[in-house]
Amino acid sequence: MSRVHFFATQLDFSGICQSVDSKLSLNVAACIDEPWRDDLADPAVYRRLADVPGLGLMDGNSSHRYSKRYLAVDRSVQLEIRKRHKGGAKYDAVLDASYYEGGVDVMPGGEYLHDGIVMGEILSQIATRESERIVRAFRTAMKKQFGHRTFFGAWVGPQALERLRSGTARLTTHYEHPDHDISDVKLEQISPA
Repeated sequence: MSRVHFFATQLDFSGICQSVDSKLSLNVAACIDEPWRDDLADPAVYRRLADVPGLGLMDGNSSHRYSKRYLAVDRSVQLEIRKRHKGGAKYDAVLDASYYEGGVDVMPGGEYLHDGIVMGEILSQIATRESERIVRAFRTAMKKQFGHRTFFGAWVGPQALERLRSGTARLTTHYEHPDHDISDVKLEQISPA
């Protein structure tokens, strides 16, 4: 398993997505986990991370990093909703990285309400050559674009850091629980990677 944690505004993450898009050809779709219906439409599949609407912005129902999840796989992999048996006559409709050997979970986190920046995560649940290549592309882009700034291993984007320093944003893993904020720590703890 390989992962990358980060705090990024929408603009910070947009730059990361452009860098990854320039290096890799991916299929990207929103993860699905809901009750099965026979009338489910095929998932919306994007050919570039930059084409996913609202990436890096979290809506009113999404206050923690696991709220918005996307699946990223090599473009040669066809994405489809799977039917998962729950017991008895119950089934779920599922689309997530655990069903694809080279799949990676992209949880962009991002800006929430007017003062929150929720931690994002790139996660390879099953370590394969393909999934590690995707995670490495994100890590490399963050290392180059975020200026080697980390907070206990989580990359901090330049705009996120600027908003933290100016007091206009909280960096957090869960917005509704201030005890998950990192804003109360000394800024000197954000250091080179």
